[in-house]
Amino acid sequence: MTEPPEEFAKHNAARMAAANRRAAALIEDVEFMLTHRESLFMAAHRLEMTPHYLERYLGRQGRSDLVRALRSNQSDHVHNQYTKEMW
Repeated sequence: MTEPPEEFAKHNAARMAAANRRAAALIEDVEFMLTHRESLFMAAHRLEMTPHYLERYLGRQGRSDLVRALRSNQSDHVHNQYTKEMW
C-alpha cells in the first residue's frame, strides 16, 4: 500500500530537515576542530569516519574550503605527533 502524496511529501520534508541538521552539526564540529588545528585524519577519526568519506561529505555540502583547511593542518599535526613521540 502506498502513501498518499501529501503524506509522502511531509515524510520526505522531515527526512530532509533531519539530514540538514546533521550536516550543519558536522560542519560546526569540523569548524571547531579547525580552530584547534586538527588534521583531516584526526578530524575523521573523531567523527568516526574515514578521511576519504569526510572529504566527499564536505565536498557534497559545498564546503571544500574546510577540506583544504584540514589538509593544510596535516603536516603540522604529523610533525607534532612525531615530536611528542620522540620525547
